This record gives sequence, C-alpha cells and structure tokens, in this order.
Amino acid sequence: MSDYWRSSREYEELQQVIGQQLNHNHEESLDLLRNSRKAAQSKRVRTSSPYTVNYIMQVKYVMIRNFWRIVNSPGVTLIRFFGNIVMALVLGSMFYKVEKHTTTDTFYFRGAAMFYSILVNGFSSLLEIFALFEARPVTEKHKTYSLYHPSADALASVIADIPAKVLSSICFSVIFYFLVNFRRDPGRFFFYLLINVVVSFVMSHLFRCVGALSKTVVTAMVPASVLLLCVMLYTGFSIPKKSMHGWSKWIWYIDPLSYLFESLMTNEFHNRKFPCATYIPNGPQYQNNTGEQKVCSVVGSVPGQDYVLGDNYIKQSYEYEIQHKWRGFGVGMAYVVFFFFLYLFICEYNEAAKQKGDLLVFPRTVVKRMRQRNALKQPSSDSEDIEKSSALLANDATNKTLIMDSSESSLDEQIKTISLRQSDSVLKDRDDEGDNAEGHKSYATDIFSQILIVSHRFFQQYWRSPQYLWPKLFLTAFNEIFIGFTFFKEKRSLQGLQNQMLSTFVFCVIFNALLQQFLPVYVEQRNLYEARERPSRTFSWFTFIVSQIIVEVPWNFLAGTIAFFVYYYPVGFYQNASEAHQLHERGALYWLFCTAFFVWIGSMAILANSFVEYAAEASNLALLCFAFSLAFNGVLVPPSKMPHFWIFMHRVSPLTYYIDSALSVGMANVDLKCSEYEYVQFKPSVNQTCGQYMDPYIKSQGTGYLANPNSTGQCRFCPLSKTNDYLKSRSSYYSHRWRNYGIFICFIAFNYVAAIFLYWLARVPKGNRVSKKKKG
Repeated sequence: MSDYWRSSREYEELQQVIGQQLNHNHEESLDLLRNSRKAAQSKRVRTSSPYTVNYIMQVKYVMIRNFWRIVNSPGVTLIRFFGNIVMALVLGSMFYKVEKHTTTDTFYFRGAAMFYSILVNGFSSLLEIFALFEARPVTEKHKTYSLYHPSADALASVIADIPAKVLSSICFSVIFYFLVNFRRDPGRFFFYLLINVVVSFVMSHLFRCVGALSKTVVTAMVPASVLLLCVMLYTGFSIPKKSMHGWSKWIWYIDPLSYLFESLMTNEFHNRKFPCATYIPNGPQYQNNTGEQKVCSVVGSVPGQDYVLGDNYIKQSYEYEIQHKWRGFGVGMAYVVFFFFLYLFICEYNEAAKQKGDLLVFPRTVVKRMRQRNALKQPSSDSEDIEKSSALLANDATNKTLIMDSSESSLDEQIKTISLRQSDSVLKDRDDEGDNAEGHKSYATDIFSQILIVSHRFFQQYWRSPQYLWPKLFLTAFNEIFIGFTFFKEKRSLQGLQNQMLSTFVFCVIFNALLQQFLPVYVEQRNLYEARERPSRTFSWFTFIVSQIIVEVPWNFLAGTIAFFVYYYPVGFYQNASEAHQLHERGALYWLFCTAFFVWIGSMAILANSFVEYAAEASNLALLCFAFSLAFNGVLVPPSKMPHFWIFMHRVSPLTYYIDSALSVGMANVDLKCSEYEYVQFKPSVNQTCGQYMDPYIKSQGTGYLANPNSTGQCRFCPLSKTNDYLKSRSSYYSHRWRNYGIFICFIAFNYVAAIFLYWLARVPKGNRVSKKKKG
C-alpha cells in the first residue's frame, strides 16, 4: 500500500504543494491569517475568541434559524398543540357531569381536576427530552466548528419555544376550565391560566436540565421518571401535607408544583359558599329538624349552615390559606429562573454528556459505487485507507465553511442519505428474494424448535447485556419503594382510604418509564432480525416475535414480584388482609395482579411497536392509550359520575379491572375509623342521646357510627363504618376480584395476538406484492 501511494501521481502533487507552502514565509502567512480572522469577526468579540460573532448575535441567528425550522417543520408543534386540545376536551368532558352543579359533592372532583391539569403539563413537558436528543448531534458538531456557544443554542431554543408553549397551554386551560365549570370570574380565570403557564415552564426547564445531563434518551428517562413521580406525589393532592410522614415532608417544601397547586386551590375555593348537597342526618324522621341538629356531610361544615365555606374545606383538608395564593406564583417563577440558568450552565460546561462527534466519511457502499464507475483506480484492499483519507479531506474542507442552518443538506448529510438509501435498497432486494422463495425452501428446523433456540439466544443476550435489565429492575424497585413508604401504613380513615386509593393510581405511572426503556431494545432486535436473519432464512418472523414475547415475560414477572414486596407491605394492605383473616389469599392474589400488570406493560410496548417503524412513534401511541386508560379507570371520577357517553371508555380500559381489584383486595372487609377532623358535629334532639337520635339514620344508611353515642351534647359522627362502604362509592367490589383477573389476562392475551398479527400485516413482505412489483 505504501509503495503504491508513493508511486502515484497524487503523491507527487501533494509533495509539490507541501514544498511550496514551506518555501513561503511562515510568519507572514500567520499574520495574514490573523488579520483575516480579525476582519471577519464582528464588533465586541475578543480577538482570541474562536467565534466570529458575539454571544447576543449568536442567540439571534440561532433563534431565527429555530423559528424558521418550526415554520417549515411544524409537525411536533402541531401534535403538541392539537394533543392538548384533545386532552382538554376528553378530560374536561369526563368531569363535566360531576362538576355541573357547584355543591359540596364536587369538592374532591375539583381538587382532582386541578391536579390533572397540572399532571398534563408535566407529562407534556417530559416529551421535550426527545427533542433535545434529536438536536444534540447538530449542536455538538457546530460547537466543534466554533459556530456558536452551546448555551446560545439552548437559550435560543427556549425563546423559540415560548410562543408554541404558551399557545398550547392557553388552549388546554381555556377548554378545560370552562368544561370543568371552575369559578366563572375573569380574575380567577386569568390567574388559573397564569399558574398553568408557569407550571409548563417550570417542568420544561427541569426536564431540559435532566436531558442536558444525560448521554442518551434511555438514561435520561430514569431520573426524569423519578423526578416526575416525586413532584406528582408531593403536589399535595395524592397525599395532603398533613398526612405526610416526617421523613418525607421536606420533599413537599422543595416541590415547585406543591406551591402552584396550593395557589390554584385557594384561587378556586376562597370566599366561596358551596350549597350543601347532603345533610347528616336526613330522612323522614328528620324533616322538622332545624338549627344545629343537622350538619353538612363534608369536612369544613358548621352545624346549622346550609353551605360550606371553601376556605374552611381547604384549610381542614389541605392546610391551604388564601395568603399563600401569590406566594405560589413567586416560588414558581423563582424555579423557572433557577432551572433556566442551570440549563444554560449545563449545556455550556457539561462534557460528561457529550456524544460521539460525527466524522464525515464516504461509506463503503459509496466507495464501491465509485469503483464500479472507475472513479477510483486503487485496488479493493485499499478501500479502508481511501475512506479515512476522504474523511480527513472532507473534514478539512467542512471546517472552512460556515453552516448556520442545520436543516440545509450539507455534503456529509447527502452522503449519509445516499448510503442509507443504498443499504435500504439492498435489504429490500434481499427481502424480496427471500420472500419469493417462500414455500420453495423450508427452514432448517420446525417452528417449535426455532422458538426454543431463538428464545434461548434472547435470554443469553439479555443476561449478557444488563444495561437494559438492571435499570428496569432498579427503577421498578425505587419507584414502588418510594410510593410504598410515602403512603407508609396509612390509617383506615376517610383520608387514609383516599390516600391508599391514590397510591394505587400512582403505582401505575411506572408504565411510562418501563415503556421508554424497552422500545429502543426491541427496535434494535427487530432491525437486526430484518437485516440479517430474515433475508438469510435463519428463522421465521413468527419465531422472532413470539421469542421476543417469551423473553420479556419472565423479567416483567420478576419486576412485578419486586414491586409487590416493596409496595404491598409498606402501604399497609397486608394489615387489612390480616385483620379480615384473609392474609394468605389476598396477599397471593395481589401478587398475581402486580405481576400481571407488569406483563401487561410489556404487551402494550410490543403491540405499539409491532407495526410502526420508530420507537418515538410507538411511545406516543402507547402513552396516549395509557393516558385514556388511566383517566377512565374510575379513580378520579367513578363511573356513576361520568357522562353516559364515556361509560364505554371505562369498560374497555384495562386499568378499570386492575384498579377495581387492587383496591378491593387491598382494602376490603375491615372497619373504618375517622380522624378527629373528619367527624361531623351536631346536636341531638331535646331529651335524646346521640345514639337514640341517630339510630334511624344509621339503620337506613347501613353505615356510619357515633364516637359518643351516650352524649346529650355535641354528637360526633363518622359517615362510614366499613371500608366496603367506601369501596362501593368507587364502584369497587371484592366479589369481582377473580372475574377482573380473568378479564385483565384477556387484555394481555389480546395485546400479544394483535402484536403478532399487526407485525405480519405491516412488516412481513408478502409474495404477491413482490410479484406485482416485478410485473410493474
């Protein structure tokens, strides 16, 4: 190779150029270069700076580029915009029936609607991590060219996203606010809108920081999911501040959403009288009762009043006060500024998250094409050196060119595109050849043996590549431990049962994190199969998809088992089962549901990616289905309170059956005891004890108890006496447990069957298609 190069004409020409350069005055050339560079630099740029324009001008140019990119490629922005509109319409209509009348019955649902509006902004901001990693290779390449500071690009991207972010937040807030029938007052509405915009920017900047600190989107999803879980749990709705344990209450103080949620709740409830929907006691025997002999059935009521003041309710239930309304806005803005500058700092100085830089090379396919056209005279053994030399020459040429718009097709992008198209064409030709031979050439062994062999190979691959398994198991353990100890040994009070119910709701949120981890792994396996094993007829497509299902099930089963132990026992469900004398039966059944839930996550992931090309598309599809399933499972709004139109969504949601049994198996068949502030207080009739006065009401209701039945003064009454009474209000029944398990298993089976069918339909080339192509 060396002799061949030295005897070539190109080597002689290169030596002549080197000699000419060496003969010139070296210092004169350097001075000329310095002066040329200084003349090219704009004002207020240091001579020693590698950049041509100053920082402000860099931000300006990149911002203009980003605006044009949004205008010319509005797909992501439009998806976020219309996605928020659809979510507002769906979620708002879900709360429409229950919030139509502004009575005390709406207290819980008003808080749930406020919580969900914050949750939507949090989840939508999480998706910005994907956009960061899409743009990162371009930013890092431009940094090596000294085009602009990485922080300038970060600042410009934040500014360019402001209009779209504000507009999408406004669209969601306007539709959701009026559908849910929040307070009809201009000042209250615009404050609600302001807080939701602040929520969007707080969560956006927080997740941008996480993305900037991570090397890949897979590794970024782990801390992002943990952070989202923390800020969601400690917002103050899932578990009120007064119910938090001492070891974890500090999280509430540093959670930006806790202050913003308090601002929304005080904005809605302050100085507002809600007509009482249900009195205690009520019925024919109590029609003539007046004054302090009856009371409204909710927390914050005062005997003798036919309304409940909103301030009393949020004070006793959440410890919220109106003087904190604008404090939340101030704290939110402080977090916006803090995370914003932290993000700029990380982008500018964090080298740990830097990806491998791009090298401009001529791929082998291009070199072969050039050789076929006699553009290259070198022997085939020299192709590697040709590629390396081409890379060096191309990089030298590219470094001399200022490229401000990354969306324009540069030389290296053109070459990469040509290479990808050529590779794709080769693969398609090989697929066509293989599929044309379908029926004429059998595989080396039968389908069953193929599945055994390929499944064994996949198991070995998973075991030898723990970068997927260990984060999966760690994330499961951490998330469920965190949830379990946040709701550690919850009391069987009204608030305690609500907390346990919401802990079951939050338990399901791990779906997002596990989905994001699995999809890239599956896509890599599928691409490898379709590029190598399928054309060579090593094993069939059915073997591939079935083996992929088989290898995932045991690990999901293991993850579900871990989740069961670190959640079921800390949250206190085993105490309920023990007191009901059903310890082993209910413990085993809850374990079955936990493992089935994690297997269901895996089945949803495979189904979503079975017929689409990219992991990001499958992720969006699966998350949309999960969001609807989570919204309509009956936790936020029970089916009896939903508009009739949405009842079908409740019935087709897999999580309806999981949540129903998770609640009943965890909480059924034990006594309920109110906390002190949950007792409603009133006076009995003259010459009667509290027990005598309330006996007809308790018999008619079939639930409730008195803390002081022998008192003739102030009666203290708890509206419920059994956990089953609470579960009934949520349409959850212990008798449905095995029926629900069977239905949930059917959902898993359906997902797997649908995944196999859709993979065949969308990704397996058909023989008739091949023949049609050839005829054409």
